[in-house]
Amino acid sequence: MRRLAERDVARTADIASCLVNHFVIDTGGAGPQLLAGLRAPTLVVHGEHDPVFPLEHGTALRDAIPGASLLVLPKAGHELPRALWPLFTAALLEHTARPLP
Repeated sequence: MRRLAERDVARTADIASCLVNHFVIDTGGAGPQLLAGLRAPTLVVHGEHDPVFPLEHGTALRDAIPGASLLVLPKAGHELPRALWPLFTAALLEHTARPLP
């Protein structure tokens, strides 16, 4: 994690922007309505202990998208640790093998 953090800091030109950029995205206020209109098969992947967005965000996203599934990554935060790659890839392969509606 330290190497990743050091790499992020080294490549950013503005630390303050890097720390707040996700929170200033303009969604146009149409988030839930836009999500309800999605018809693509959707797999929401969320860390069980995400410090940025609590798990309730993942469940709300799943609930807002018709037919979406939720994969909760156990003991994970806001990243995909190498130890969970097999779980994630198996879920992704299963998800993408489903026929389109």
